[in-house]
Amino acid sequence: MSFIKKVFMRHKLLTAFVAVGVAILAIYGLNSRDEDDLAGESPAGPETASSNAHVERSEPERRVERIISGRESIMRTRAALVGEARSGNAFASYQIYQDLSRCRSLATKRDVLEEYASRNADSAAVEAIVGQIAEDERLCKGIGSESIGERKDWIIRAARQGNVEAQLLFFGVVTEEFDTPEKIVANVDEISRYKTEALRHLRSAARSGSETALFNLAMAYHDGTLAEKDLSLAYGYMLVVEKKGRVKSASHYLELWGRELGPEDLARARSISLQY
Repeated sequence: MSFIKKVFMRHKLLTAFVAVGVAILAIYGLNSRDEDDLAGESPAGPETASSNAHVERSEPERRVERIISGRESIMRTRAALVGEARSGNAFASYQIYQDLSRCRSLATKRDVLEEYASRNADSAAVEAIVGQIAEDERLCKGIGSESIGERKDWIIRAARQGNVEAQLLFFGVVTEEFDTPEKIVANVDEISRYKTEALRHLRSAARSGSETALFNLAMAYHDGTLAEKDLSLAYGYMLVVEKKGRVKSASHYLELWGRELGPEDLARARSISLQY
């Protein structure tokens, strides 16, 4: 395998692991609000305006909810959200990222609809998809490619302001433009800086009680994706995931990884796990 192909494969593995935690949430029915309830503490950083209704909202989050409530278009709320974001409201920054992502995905949704409709006779399902696309088109009217190109800037801002969801998505979004071996090789230094920042964001999200962040940190240190391999750290983070009891695969990883560690390494890992 050539050097460029090896680098490309490593990068694809790295970006893929970012989605693992999100997949874990989908499989086991977790979400960030439930994680915080389980951890028994409030998150250090704010979360999105779309989180579970039973949790009391902070004032910055309520401001974002009031702005987007009943809106007829994303463009009409853009200035208000940008003002909130620039004043430090992480909910607003992440909402802008979500809005732009929604508009960016319109073309993909149309392609999916066409393929689905050609293969499926379920007219009700097709109508539901058509309705969702029509809603997105209405909301996204006036949002051009230049604005959509700012998605990366807003996920960076939201993550740095402490939004947990943005911190979890950070690496996958900021490196999605490096989608060929040539681009990866040409931007090694920039990708390295993003790795360092992504690791910092995952630690912040983990301190907020995010199981997804803890899981991703365990995988990152075991596989050496965002940082040098550290099996004790990997085991320690996975111990915390297992202790929370929401991800069944944690025990399996611990069993496998434990075979690679000596008594001193295991003791260090347990000490690390006690910090969470």
